[in-house]
This record gives sequence, structure tokens and C-alpha cells, in this order.
Amino acid sequence: MNKLLRSPFWSVLSMVIITLFMIIKIEAQRLPTWLYTLSYAALAVCFIFILSWLVAVLIHNRRHPKQKVKWHLFYPVEFREEDEGMRWLTYMACRKVYIMFYVALPLILLVLFLFPEHRSLPVLLIGALAVSQYCMYWSVIRKANIGEDET
Repeated sequence: MNKLLRSPFWSVLSMVIITLFMIIKIEAQRLPTWLYTLSYAALAVCFIFILSWLVAVLIHNRRHPKQKVKWHLFYPVEFREEDEGMRWLTYMACRKVYIMFYVALPLILLVLFLFPEHRSLPVLLIGALAVSQYCMYWSVIRKANIGEDET
């Protein structure tokens, strides 16, 4: 359960749903009404996922006080800092994400400059950047965990 709670799956799912909701809200005049209504249902599902995740974290922390999952809003739950090795992996993953942002943000600004008429493009690009950040971080941690399992 600890791996599931620390998984970036929850963050990625929330980001995708929120991004899609924002795009549908921006493009509401061009879309059918059923899709607009469905976007509110998807947002409600997102909030239910977040609440269920918080309840699961509270239950896990109560059952396993030595392996608590930090759930504070300003501290990513994916960070694994139990020992120096995990701190090093977190550092390397954050470094790769930082380099990605260093390259991606100027490219995003260029795309937004070239296509100013697309109103939902900024939301789409920010959502894609957020999802790619979680995926990149997760891939670095996963590669290290797979390497540990093989030895």
C-alpha cells in the first residue's frame, strides 16, 4: 500500500482531469452541452480520488507509524528520503526534471508566441508539462527500484 500511496499515478490522474476540465471550460462555446456537463462529473471524480487518497494515507499512517507517508500540500509525497541512497535518487530525479523545465519553458513560450489565437493552448501545455514532470521523476525512481530488485 505504501508504494501505491507514493505513486505519481494520483498526481498524474488529477493533473489530466483538471487540465481537461480547464480546456473544456475555455472551449465551452464550441463544445456540445453534454461534454460540458461531463467535465463537471470528471472534476467531481477527481476530488473523490483526492479525498479517497487522503483517507488511505491517514489509515496507512495510523497502521504503520514508522513508514508514514507525508501528505502536506507543499511537500511532494513521491519524495523518498528514508536514507542517503533514496535522497540521492530524489536529487537525481529532481535534477532531470529541472533540466526538462529549463528546456521546455522557453519552447512553450515560443509556441505560445507563434499561436496566440488558441485560447486553450496555455492550459494544455502547462498540463502536459506537469504530467511529464511526474512521469520523468517516476521513471528515474522506478529504474533505481528495478535495479535494486535484480540484485
